[in-house]
Amino acid sequence: MAWEPQAQGLLQLISLLGELQSGANNNQAEILQRLDTYRAIPDFNNYLAFIFARGEDAPVEIRQSAGLLLKNNLGQQFAGTPDELKQSIKDSLLHVLPHPQKPLRHTAGTCISTAVKSSGIASWPQLVAALLQCLHSDTPHMLDGGLDSLYKIIEDAPFEMEATMSNGQSVSYVFVPPLLNVLKGQSGDMRRQATACLNLM
Repeated sequence: MAWEPQAQGLLQLISLLGELQSGANNNQAEILQRLDTYRAIPDFNNYLAFIFARGEDAPVEIRQSAGLLLKNNLGQQFAGTPDELKQSIKDSLLHVLPHPQKPLRHTAGTCISTAVKSSGIASWPQLVAALLQCLHSDTPHMLDGGLDSLYKIIEDAPFEMEATMSNGQSVSYVFVPPLLNVLKGQSGDMRRQATACLNLM
């Protein structure tokens, strides 16, 4: 059964993130301390991922704040997260990867690279498929989301580019052809991002 948030807990966390984001009170340290204690809750990161990816009624700033908190937690906790909860987080990150809002899709790229560094890319075939879909897209925000995320993965976990996929191919072998295609027919900014990825490889 797929993970689902409890409505009350979701609303409480959105409210807390809103207070933190507004900076309107003098209890910022207390709010941060409360958020830090929540890390002990097994599915706390799933709540953050849900708000980040699917909190359509929340302001972008709150969603990005949830994503950045998630990124900080994933570096320490993702490898030890139960598979069901881990899969829910992965699904949420892939959902927001091609988001029209640049702050959200770039934060997704940061979270994804952190998760890959922690648990590897070969065990996440859905990520490879999603990145390839983005790299083959003519939709600017999809292509940008894919390029941004791939660059961060190569930068943060370069050894993952030599990981072997289930089909026996290395990760880098899979991504080089679509990156070369970006160089042929996209805008200057997209070509620069693709070049940066290839140079890092």
